[in-house]
Amino acid sequence: MAMQCVALHQWRESTPWASDKIRVSGLKIDANVGFDAWGRPGIQPVEINVEIGLQNTISSAAASDALDESTVHYGNLSKIIRSRVPQDGEQWQLPDAFAHQMMEVVRDAASKSAKISFIEMSIAFPEASLYGQDSCLSVSLNHPLELSSVTFSLHRLQMPALIGVNARERVRKQMIIVDLFIDRLKPHVSNECYRVEQLVVKTVEESAFETLESLCESVTSKVIKYFVIANQPLKPNFEAEPAGVGVKIAKPSAVPRADAAAVEIYRSAQPDNAYGKRLYAELGNKRPKVPYPLEGRLDEFLQAWKQD
Repeated sequence: MAMQCVALHQWRESTPWASDKIRVSGLKIDANVGFDAWGRPGIQPVEINVEIGLQNTISSAAASDALDESTVHYGNLSKIIRSRVPQDGEQWQLPDAFAHQMMEVVRDAASKSAKISFIEMSIAFPEASLYGQDSCLSVSLNHPLELSSVTFSLHRLQMPALIGVNARERVRKQMIIVDLFIDRLKPHVSNECYRVEQLVVKTVEESAFETLESLCESVTSKVIKYFVIANQPLKPNFEAEPAGVGVKIAKPSAVPRADAAAVEIYRSAQPDNAYGKRLYAELGNKRPKVPYPLEGRLDEFLQAWKQD
């Protein structure tokens, strides 16, 4: 059966809850994989997290106080993962290819012992973000139904923004925190996701909205138009990218005695819905490729591009 890739929310809706799970969290390894924050390929630290949902309970292993076919040996699983990560001197890998390879490694190792309901794996690249905690590529697999979801995310980008309705907020910038994810990206696009952080940062730096709602919409639409759609070739019968973009922006100073106030949205780039149709219509038959790194302002680049 061919693997069907769906949006993350669709994957979650179709995946049954598992009462028993096995996790390996924060497995840190140096890997010859991916790009750093400047878009340079090479060795960098990665952090791998794996969650395996079991179809049955671990009752027999618990009763005998011994590992059996009801569970997964997390020690052996961790060793297998480490052994398959490309090291210095081994062939460099693109992030997407590496993520799918590691999912197959985990799937094969886990399914040899227990019956698997689902696997969720994330690979974080802490040095691939200049402004945030990390960039991350996640692969989720519903084992019985052969459904998968592939998600790229940026975690906790921190930057100053001119945002707010109060008079004092109109004269000084304040820190905000941006989290973003893109799902259902094709491999040739997901491997250039270091460009997304630049789009987000430039959009926020050049903005002056009063509400987080407007800023969320602006960031989301720019990522879809100038990254997702911009990476699609213009040719007849081309299947448009169905990717969706989720953005959450938090404002720590918004509410006294609260950690933060936040707004979160999700928009689909599918050209057959009203939102997607509008963005495709705004671009027309052009596909702007924002340079990386971009010197100067994003709005000036886009204005010059529109006039060409």
